[in-house]
Amino acid sequence: MSQGVVHIIDARRPLERWAALLRAGTEFLYLGRDAGRLRALQELAGAGGRLAPLGARVGQRIELLRREYIGLDRHLAQPQDDLLWQASDLAERNPYTSSLLHDCCLLWEAQEHLREDRGPALVFVENPVLGLELGRALRNLGREVRHATGSGLLDALPWLLGPARIAELFRQAVSSRLWYLRSFCAKRAQLRGRLRPPASGDYAAVLTVWADGKNFPPGAPKERDAFWGELPGHARRSGARLLYLATVLDWVHPYAEVLESLRASPEAVLVPEACLGLGRTLWDLLRTLCWRPRRRRRFTLLGRDFESLFGDAVRQERAKPRQCVALKYLRVGAALARLGVRPESLLHLYENQPWEKMLRLGMRRALAGVRCDAFLHMPFSRQYLSFFPSGADMRAGLAPDRLLVPGEAWREIFEREGMPPERLEVCAALRHEHLFGVACGPAALGPAWEVLVVGPLDDQELRGMLGLLAAVGPEFPQLGFRLKLHPTMAEEEKGRIRKDFLTPAAPWLRETSEPVPALLGLVGAVMYTSSAVCYEAVACGLATIFVGAEPGPAMDKLDWFPELRLAAHSAPELRAVLAGFLDQGPEEAARRSARAAAELPRLFRAVTPAGLDRFFHPAQPLSQPQGGSREQH
Repeated sequence: MSQGVVHIIDARRPLERWAALLRAGTEFLYLGRDAGRLRALQELAGAGGRLAPLGARVGQRIELLRREYIGLDRHLAQPQDDLLWQASDLAERNPYTSSLLHDCCLLWEAQEHLREDRGPALVFVENPVLGLELGRALRNLGREVRHATGSGLLDALPWLLGPARIAELFRQAVSSRLWYLRSFCAKRAQLRGRLRPPASGDYAAVLTVWADGKNFPPGAPKERDAFWGELPGHARRSGARLLYLATVLDWVHPYAEVLESLRASPEAVLVPEACLGLGRTLWDLLRTLCWRPRRRRRFTLLGRDFESLFGDAVRQERAKPRQCVALKYLRVGAALARLGVRPESLLHLYENQPWEKMLRLGMRRALAGVRCDAFLHMPFSRQYLSFFPSGADMRAGLAPDRLLVPGEAWREIFEREGMPPERLEVCAALRHEHLFGVACGPAALGPAWEVLVVGPLDDQELRGMLGLLAAVGPEFPQLGFRLKLHPTMAEEEKGRIRKDFLTPAAPWLRETSEPVPALLGLVGAVMYTSSAVCYEAVACGLATIFVGAEPGPAMDKLDWFPELRLAAHSAPELRAVLAGFLDQGPEEAARRSARAAAELPRLFRAVTPAGLDRFFHPAQPLSQPQGGSREQH
């Protein structure tokens, strides 16, 4: 390799050809989100590998761009309530569903890191457009750059990477739409004659739920829900008539089986697939295939031009059918109107995803005067930018009429982030009522401390955390690590995790199938990435350890309250955190318990009948709800 050359390598190609250079200590950067691929690179590099740790600095840049990125729609030259924009992951601004912000920060950090010529470097990229833009920027800085794409033509003519990427994403767009169309037709066929339409009349609320085949008891009214707690039973006892809008978890249980469970329930239930036909679906598939947002300017953040990454993000959007999934919910309001259903309000779980926005828009357009309320059912990270409507969204009436939050601390956060205080109401922590009765405390200090490792649903996050733990865990024989995999993670992925990490070479890490509440009474600390179990650990007075591993963005749900947790973003940091945990005495455990007792009431308000009533009856009358007739829109 020539002195000072930067090789920009397509990380999706076989990596073995770079093994010798990696083992020789050539610095390498990984610009992507695939923790398995990063681990493979580290294994190729061996002990002499020199990975440039970008994760923490990328996180700092995300925080720096956070406020401006929430106002992403300032670039638009179209109505704020444009359906295809609001149905997109780009408009959602969630790092889980759109990689635009993360890619911008990776590009920015890589440019700064490689600005000075410190010798040769290998840069592995997942997104070819990011690699192309990095190459251009480094050439402008005087660096020598070579591309390694696995294609001799593209290596010789890197400007062809752009057209090749466009063709690749277009193929994905066509393929994903064909898959979605087949899936929709199959669901419509299974629906036929299986689910009776809800009866007409007045309802207190349309309540959104996830249906998994087990949460609607056959022949009996629904009393509880995993997300809504005891609200269904309270509504029935108080005479509030509910209609359930059920999203079927067909990636967990077969669609037909879930429909059978819904048919056996006496509750009024509607599924979104019953609200539109084949014609509307075909129209959505075609118009999203050709969609691109109209803009008034190039895409910049803090004065930096990321136009090419924005264009690629739009093409990535078109490559998946998620806009069509969201648009399905737009038709729910019109379907209810046709059925003669007159709900007083819509109550949905709040993450401000595209389907939620489409549901609110459709309800407001079809049902005059309906109140659209949302419930914050879980703690969330500062980086869940979708939770904060932009100023333009607020002015266009796209936010919920009320946002019901589980505690005073969350009301303060939303108000600080710009949500009008009259839209916020503290009700009850429906999913966290069990925290007020926890009786477990920190594990007794001794030679066999246990650490619960909580697996997130996202397999890349889990691999990142376990990769760091594998590097330092063997150094702490006095600690036992129990891995609790997410219950809804696909079995195939669980199998791959077991194969890669739960090996005879790692006897210090073992899997557990016990429920989390029981495990919290057996451990002294909880290690997590994006799981909300960290709040249960805080309530139990346990040490909480956030692991923000490479390569993805950190999504710590305790980042609003950094004093309540320890944090590690690299192997040395995790080593220091675990050593410090071992050094803690009973005094620190007592301090944690006292802090938890003080914070818990502010985070989660206990469930009371008055708090449950607030879901159906606002504490103070709202000004005119944002709903209206179709003609008003």
